[in-house]
Parts: sequence; structure tokens; C-alpha cells
Amino acid sequence: MTRISQLMTALLTLALPLPAPAQDTTPGLSILPESTLIVRPQAELIVRPEILRDLRLSATQIEQFLRAHPELETEAKPLPDGRIVLPPELTEGARYGFEKRMAIAGHGQAFDIEGRPVEISRGEAAKLLSEIQEVALLERRAGKPRELPDMDRLLRMTKMLDELRGIRDLDDTNRLYAQYLTIRAEAQMLEDERRSALIWRAEFLSRLLFPEQQIEAVLRPEILEVKFQLAEWVIASLSQTDYMRSCGADDVPVPPDFSTNSSKWTFQGNLASTLIVQGQTAAVYTYASPSVRGSCIALPRGSGGPSNVAGVICQSAETGKACFWDNLEKGTGDIIPFGNNAVIKIREMQDATELSQNCTSCHRGNNVFNISPDDPTWCRLLRGGKPGANCSTLSGPNAANFTTEVDPGVLPLSVPGTNPPVLHSRYTPLSGAPARPGWVNNTGPGCGSACHLGPNAPFAPPLMPPACGANCN
Repeated sequence: MTRISQLMTALLTLALPLPAPAQDTTPGLSILPESTLIVRPQAELIVRPEILRDLRLSATQIEQFLRAHPELETEAKPLPDGRIVLPPELTEGARYGFEKRMAIAGHGQAFDIEGRPVEISRGEAAKLLSEIQEVALLERRAGKPRELPDMDRLLRMTKMLDELRGIRDLDDTNRLYAQYLTIRAEAQMLEDERRSALIWRAEFLSRLLFPEQQIEAVLRPEILEVKFQLAEWVIASLSQTDYMRSCGADDVPVPPDFSTNSSKWTFQGNLASTLIVQGQTAAVYTYASPSVRGSCIALPRGSGGPSNVAGVICQSAETGKACFWDNLEKGTGDIIPFGNNAVIKIREMQDATELSQNCTSCHRGNNVFNISPDDPTWCRLLRGGKPGANCSTLSGPNAANFTTEVDPGVLPLSVPGTNPPVLHSRYTPLSGAPARPGWVNNTGPGCGSACHLGPNAPFAPPLMPPACGANCN
């Protein structure tokens, strides 16, 4: 299928009934055939005539643009065996087996260095974890550790883990968990790029090896104590993390600690439809800075129990930089519950420097938020109170500073088929210094009147329905 036919099909499929995609077993977007658009409404999708007109216009514009640029035809040709196209920076310099076996991961699926999806058994996960631990020890001892607060305490924990791994009658689960904690502790002393590379893979493997609801019940008290001590050390040493400071330096609003009854976060409503976990409540909370234009949006799902996720994304209107957090605890990777009005401290959440999932696999385009303009709640965030919007004004303090847009002129791209050219800005993800490989916002030539620019991603997320024309603002 050519790029033209792919994009035409994706646009026009919105007007047709779609077969229900297979239910994901983990939160995330399904990876479907290249001509399938993921649309998961809780009610039947009804497409208005004016939307269909916009869609057909968009398809025509894209076709005209791509016919004028035949070199782009090669960008979206499907690969055999369900493979994806990996950015070169993910394949260059891969030395170890675990780096080649797990080149990238997103929403519960890992891909190898050839871009093939891989299924990792428990036995293989144990071997990969052991290899990562050996490399963590080797690299930390071969180089000069970076300066960290309370380094003596961290070194005491690594020594204790060395002793625990040497216990002869240690069962497999405790031995593997001691290896996992060793990786997390040793990697803290490495530079950001290597620390991230080791920790996200160990985090991914831990999900396969250790059922979250059962692990604490089977750990030896000494290992459980190190688990808690390491989490305390990470949190105490990072009262405001380097990542939070770097976000603030790029004029990204730095979010306050999150709670469903916080006076700083404002509940805007539940989503009427979702793209990720069907049947699970997804609530939308916003934070607006008193001094910085932009937006922070939290999307807690479910009742806030130990298996419910809550992501936070913040974006600057002026610089287009965006920052990411998930309710996974630093130091352990455990989900931080938020039910019963519990408070999640932002500094305790994993951020884009360490998350095992690559958020930019789906969050691409002219702004960071995957938002569906036809949903009443998203309508308030996009254009609440504007003429013809048919949705109420955004509520909450400092609402005048809240916008999901990126200011004109920030990494602009032109919409195909427009004369004079219509420009869309696009955002830049922040993932540490240096930036993590693969954490990029690569976009295609555009998608006409749709709110998000066409992604040029390893596996393409869907365009957000419907095409919304002038209401992109």
C-alpha cells in the first residue's frame, strides 16, 4: 500500500463502521494493519456531513502534496512480518544482547533491533535481567560515579544487595528481585543516557517477572527493606528533580502534586469516549500556572487503585517543549495509587528520563496532547466559550493562561495544498540531557484540516476524529 492510499484510507475510514479492535491486555494502543484507524467510542460514531466534507478535502490536499513529492512515497511502505521502522539512533552502537533484543518498547510491546515485535518468556526475561545487572555493575565500576547526594547510603545498599544475591538458598523470585534492585541502584551512578537505557529495560522485564499484587508477600524481609530504602533515597535526593528543573527552564508549567481533591487541579469532566482502555473511567484534570502560558493535563483512570494509571503531561505555549510523568514510583516502579483523595508527589513519579514506555510513539504532532475534539470534555480544553464551540468555558484558577496550543512560529510546518501556506507549529518532547534515543516528534507533511499533523512514527497513531478545520484553535 502506498503512502497516498494509506492516508486516503485512514481519512475516509472515519465515515465507515469499523470492526472492534482486539482488547488490549495492557494500557495502550493496539497495533493494527496499516489501513486500519483505531476508533474506540463507547457509543456509535456518527459523522456529520460537514466533517465528511472536511475529510475529503483533507484527503485531496494530501494526495496533491504527495504526488508533488514522490520521494515521500518510501516513508510509509509497510514492512514484512509486522516490523516497524526504528530511528537510526536506536540501532547504532548496540553492543549487548539485551540492547538488540529490546531496542524500543511501547504500551507493553517490545521490538528488537530489526524492528520486529518480540514475545519475551519468563525464562528469557530472567536471562536478560541478569545480563543487564552484569552490565550495570561493569559500567559503574569502570567509570567515575556521578556526584549524588548521600552517596554513602546508596553504596551501602549496593553492598547489601551483593550479599543478598550470594545467599545460597535464595529462591528464584528473591534472587531476580535482588538483581532488579541492583540495576536500579547501580544505574543511579551512571550518566543519564546509560542510566535510562538500563533502567527502562529492567522496568519492562520486571512487569513480566513480578506480579505487582503478590511481590511484597513473597520477598524476604531484607530484600523488602532494601526496596523501601532505595525508594526513600531516590525521593529524598530529588526534592525537585533535575527533570522538573529542566522543564521549568524551558517555560513548561511544572505541575503541583496531584490529588483528585486538590485546589490546584481542576476537574473538567470524564471522557465520553476513549482510545485506550474501554469501559474504564477516564477523568480529565487541568492545572494552569499563574505565570507561564501553557497547560498541564492529568488523566487518571479507574478508581485510583493499585492497577490504575494516571499520566501527567505539561506543555509550554511559548517554547513548544513538553514534559511527561506517570504514576510509577521512582526507585521501585510500583504504581502509586490515587484513590480516596491520596496525594501523588510529582517528584516521586517516574518521568521521561526513566519511563520504560516511549510516550512519543503516540504523542506526536502539532501539540503533545492526543485529544479528540468531538468529545465534550476535550471541547472545553480546546475551545470552551468560543463562538460556535457549543461547550462551556474552561473552569479553574489562572484559566486565562491555559492553552493546549503551541504559539505560531515554533518549529512550523506548512499544511499541504494551502496557498498562501497555512503553518502549524509542533512541540518538542523533553526526555533528559542528552535526549533519549527515539524520544522525538517526527511528523509527516500534515493532514489538512485535522488538528494534529500527520505523524511520521514507527507505528502511526490514528488521527484524532473528526477533522475539525478552524476549530483546531
